[in-house]
Amino acid sequence: MMQVELVPGWQLYLYSALGALCLWIKADIQHKKVHGFSDILENILPEKERAQYLFLFVVFVLFGGFIGLIFVGPFTQLQAIAGGMAWSRLAARD
Repeated sequence: MMQVELVPGWQLYLYSALGALCLWIKADIQHKKVHGFSDILENILPEKERAQYLFLFVVFVLFGGFIGLIFVGPFTQLQAIAGGMAWSRLAARD
């Protein structure tokens, strides 16, 4: 019988965030939006496009890693990457 070694949670989080980052990079970076959150951010920072973009990026990747870890519940690094990418595709709008 094959023994499976469990991966630490912090490492799975990093892989999940990496999956969200990969999807962010793959998409059209200049027009990336997050459902609902982008509209609120545009109202708070109406003329600061660079700050909006930076804030969206940080929230998208950090929160994406967390959501991918919690909702998918991965056991391996590849599952964590897929979880981060799956959440990111659901939350993103072009």
